[in-house]
Amino acid sequence: MYIEVFEVHPDLKTRFVALKFLGQAAVWLQTVQHQGQFQTWDSTADVVFNRFDKDQHQIQLRQLDSLKQLSSVEEYQYKCDELSHDILLYNSSYDYTFFVTCFFWGVCVGRKWCKLLVSWLSRSKWS
Repeated sequence: MYIEVFEVHPDLKTRFVALKFLGQAAVWLQTVQHQGQFQTWDSTADVVFNRFDKDQHQIQLRQLDSLKQLSSVEEYQYKCDELSHDILLYNSSYDYTFFVTCFFWGVCVGRKWCKLLVSWLSRSKWS
């Protein structure tokens, strides 16, 4: 986003991105740059996404599906919101109902009142 907002020249984009890499990621980046894999901004983006973004969408979906409220509702909601926003970056077609359902099931795990509510909903006119 920084690159677009400040209209960084295409020849400098890779250098700006490199400033954000730390630790082993920075070592990896230097190795790949040395090998000459970064000829254009598009090739740089492809290589970086292939290395660091692989399967993130599926991982985040599994994390949301397995997320359970183990501490405060506020902490649980924060984590749900975080995962929901990350998932929407990959696929904006998910609707609010999907995320509310995931949130509800994570709160309800093992609680008797949830089973009663689900039973009632399944018999109601809204099911």
